[in-house]
Amino acid sequence: MPETFSIGLVGAGFRAASHLSSLYTVSEWNYFDCDNAIEYPQWTYDDHAESNPSWVEDVSDLDVSITGVFDPDSDARADAVERCREHGDEPETYNDFDSFLEGEYDGVVVSSPNDVHAEQSIRLLEADVNVLCEKPIAITLEEHDRIIEAVESSDALYYVAFNLRSAPFYMKLKEMVSEGSIGDLGTITCIESRGHFHAKYSFSKEVSGGTLLDKNCHDFDLFNWFAESDPRRVAAFGGQHVFDEDSDVLDHGNVLVEYDDGTKAILDLCMYTPFRQRTRLYEFKGSEGILRSPDGTTDSNSVTSQQATIDLYRQDSRSRINVESPGGGHGGADLIQAKRFLRCLQGKAEPPATVEDAKCADAISLAAEAAVETSEVIHIDDNYDFERPAAIDDDWN
Repeated sequence: MPETFSIGLVGAGFRAASHLSSLYTVSEWNYFDCDNAIEYPQWTYDDHAESNPSWVEDVSDLDVSITGVFDPDSDARADAVERCREHGDEPETYNDFDSFLEGEYDGVVVSSPNDVHAEQSIRLLEADVNVLCEKPIAITLEEHDRIIEAVESSDALYYVAFNLRSAPFYMKLKEMVSEGSIGDLGTITCIESRGHFHAKYSFSKEVSGGTLLDKNCHDFDLFNWFAESDPRRVAAFGGQHVFDEDSDVLDHGNVLVEYDDGTKAILDLCMYTPFRQRTRLYEFKGSEGILRSPDGTTDSNSVTSQQATIDLYRQDSRSRINVESPGGGHGGADLIQAKRFLRCLQGKAEPPATVEDAKCADAISLAAEAAVETSEVIHIDDNYDFERPAAIDDDWN
């Protein structure tokens, strides 16, 4: 019989809908594969070749029931309940967090606005409730330190939702970089071209923490993951080209990160790209070759489609690697993350990123925001803290 986990939902907006979809999909599939497992319920793990990716597995032992939904917005709560009813659940709803905490949950997914992630996470950890928290887990480094202390004091699991670590595309890139397919890594480049934010609060720096935190902290986490070194210096430029006076966040930016071992990482971000040209492209340059994700649109982009490709260039050869995913959001990352979270609740897995990893990535994000505002290079210390220079009076352009 499958093990059914009681899951609570904190925040019922856009990202919460994605979490619900992923959790229910894993719950209703028998087998986790590149094909739709619902159509092939007779398949078992042993029927498949040993060459399958590590994320392919039998998930017939996993089941979820959404038992509680907290959101101060009644329409958001109602929408979440309707989604749950489609899967046979009738969760309790709450308009205040204290009442929600009185429920009993095997795990809680926190997908509320960024500025309340820390406080909600800490209170859940103090109650020894297992948590999956959306990125960023906090909008200040002081809040990160409080979460780290709460995790150390709690018996509960804390899963940082850096979902891109669960995307088959990025897992394959990590494997290839780590095994030396391009020699010693020198530079990482990410070009992200996308449209406006999904959530209204993202246009407020006070609530979101700023574009480079809200949108790109998981890219900086990937930089750290690939580099396997600590960030030391951050330089950045950015501004507003399209966003209007109703927003105080960046709509474009360029960030350069230097690591302890000399590796450099570069982010080129645009937040006002036409829909059909939205992409996230990665390139890795090493002493013996280059790894590159080919260009593409939202429908065929190597990061978001069900089948991705990676090009490997060496001095005397070129090869293309195909990477399959189970489908779903972020190139399969959302589904695999949901599966991993449930495995963690079973005690059969560990989260792929720690709270310290989250602080490291978010320190780069916040340092980049500070670098834009001050025109200074920001130095990050061993504790992933930095001293913020005084801001300058400069109009973004």
